[in-house]
Amino acid sequence: MNKQLRPRVLISGCLTGLKVRYDGSHKESRWIIDELTKNFDIVPVCPEMLAGMPAPRPTIDLHIDNLLDLNSIEAFNRVNHSINPTKAIIAVADKFSFSNEPVHGFVGVSRSPSCAKQSAKVYLNNSLLRSNGAGLFVSSMTRNLPNLPVIEDEQLQYPEQLDLFIASVIRYFGTN
Repeated sequence: MNKQLRPRVLISGCLTGLKVRYDGSHKESRWIIDELTKNFDIVPVCPEMLAGMPAPRPTIDLHIDNLLDLNSIEAFNRVNHSINPTKAIIAVADKFSFSNEPVHGFVGVSRSPSCAKQSAKVYLNNSLLRSNGAGLFVSSMTRNLPNLPVIEDEQLQYPEQLDLFIASVIRYFGTN
């Protein structure tokens, strides 16, 4: 039996008003926060900040070296390619995945190289390969917790998507 009274949902910190984005800004969505807190305990997270990166900071981009190995995606600092926060971001995801405080869902910010579910840009040889990739944090979380409900902020503007996400989190909460 689950000892928590309400599901625990992680949310990209910038969506809660924290100034943690690469440019030191936020993307606060009061509406999303209000809707989610009706049903869930929300926990703001910024994987890049938790991985030791400052705000503001140079943007990171996702790069793949081998098309046959989709797990070979790595993040590189756009300004200084010798800076690679991949392992640190994955370690943050592992920390949340295997914590004593279970996670029952995640709301990520669209197009983020860390938090996007399906809208991150992925590059091959410095050319855009695709614009529908998953961010590193989300990839790691869903590898560790395969049935974890994940959604992007822009999807939540559609009432049916919000309802499906809420139902998925409640179902996941009931089985974990």
